[in-house]
Amino acid sequence: MKYVVIAAILSIFIIHLPFSVKLFLSFYDKKLYFSIFFLKIIKLKSCYANISDKSVFFHFSDKKAVMFPVSKMFPVKGSLGFFKPFLVTKLNYATILNAGDSIAAFYVLSMLNCLNAAVYAYLKEARPLLDFKGDGIISDKKTQNGIIADIGICFNVLSVLIAMFKTVLKGAKNG
Repeated sequence: MKYVVIAAILSIFIIHLPFSVKLFLSFYDKKLYFSIFFLKIIKLKSCYANISDKSVFFHFSDKKAVMFPVSKMFPVKGSLGFFKPFLVTKLNYATILNAGDSIAAFYVLSMLNCLNAAVYAYLKEARPLLDFKGDGIISDKKTQNGIIADIGICFNVLSVLIAMFKTVLKGAKNG
């Protein structure tokens, strides 16, 4: 029995774990609503972020919010190595615009559909296992303008721990 337990614990570090992030970026509210799921059915966390000019506030509950300055959120050159263990397996999104009475919004949606076709052709060659789908939806309400996305991510715990260790070591050497 102890070998089964040891094998189960070690497999958590080795086997890729699938996570799903579902989000809605509202152009009307300037908010990003998102939920993180494990195995597509177990909801881990839901929250939203207020986006302003100089900072982003992540609201984890009605009483708890964390502020991040926009200047610190964008990575500097060479700092993206932490994201290498994460494998994006699914990227489905839809852009919703109020194009019922605006010809300019209709043109934007048409250009987005052409861009989606080009990106799809490129990704099928570069990343054939990636499930990619981009859509443009015409809405009749201004409050529904935004982007809906479903992103699938896989990673194993051991790779993430190694990447975190390397990032901490690099920060200790530079600092």
